[in-house]
Amino acid sequence: MTDRQKGALFITISAASFAFLPTITRALYATAQAADVALRPTDVAFWRFLIASLVLGTVVMIRLRGDAMRPSLPLPRLALLGALYAFSAMSAFIGLQYINASLYVVLFYTYPAMLALIYLVLGIPLSKWQWLALGLVLVGLVLTIPDFDFLSEGNNLLGVVVALLNALSVALYYLFASRWMPRVADGMHHTAWTLTLTLIFITLLLPFNGLTIPTDSTLIVLLLTLAVGCTVVPILAINLGLRHINAAQASIISSTEPVIAMLIAVAFLNELILPLQWVGAAFIISAVLVLELSPRKRAA
Repeated sequence: MTDRQKGALFITISAASFAFLPTITRALYATAQAADVALRPTDVAFWRFLIASLVLGTVVMIRLRGDAMRPSLPLPRLALLGALYAFSAMSAFIGLQYINASLYVVLFYTYPAMLALIYLVLGIPLSKWQWLALGLVLVGLVLTIPDFDFLSEGNNLLGVVVALLNALSVALYYLFASRWMPRVADGMHHTAWTLTLTLIFITLLLPFNGLTIPTDSTLIVLLLTLAVGCTVVPILAINLGLRHINAAQASIISSTEPVIAMLIAVAFLNELILPLQWVGAAFIISAVLVLELSPRKRAA
């Protein structure tokens, strides 16, 4: 197997692992409801990041020793990234209570276009490719909403708004991380610190909501799968993949994630996706590909 094939394999594993997150989250809520367990978004987020931090932290400690365990960025910057990551996680777990996984993941994948829009607000000129991507996203958004009566129900509207806020928080995360990460030697090290700070921010919410300790075996398995399979595994796979291919190639392969997530939701949750919604999803995924394949991206 060539280096390029190895890299593509690892990035595909990462995309597939992340793609299971919406479906597993929906399954968590359904299982908790059936077991009459009060499982809140803060509970899901806390257990996810506690387990993931312990596992990834152990991996990093094995790889790095001594001074190498120091924070990878100044603490204020790490704190900001951790806060954004915590907000992103919480918004995902809140939004998935109200809209289905397939619609959520399509709305979430507007974040590359949101990032382009942020650049425009900051006075950074957009290329014709970025304008094209924004247009594709707007068309895709209109097509992916089943119908506008769907938004008349408050919970559905809340789910859509939260999904878009999740996309915005990820766009901001990438904005700051892209400016600071070149100074970080070890991406896995940085991620371990970010997950730890994320856990701290989520822990600060527990006094207001309390904490449910799951005892149902199915819930425990789903939480472990969420933490390891949808957090640690994709992060490790990304790091392994980036040893063999560059970031631009990896990001193009990762753009398959929303398609995989939608297929998983259909297969495991029996979600119904209308033909027009598939077209809308194709517009949004096309926008991601336009941004990743544009000359500016290739030159990066």
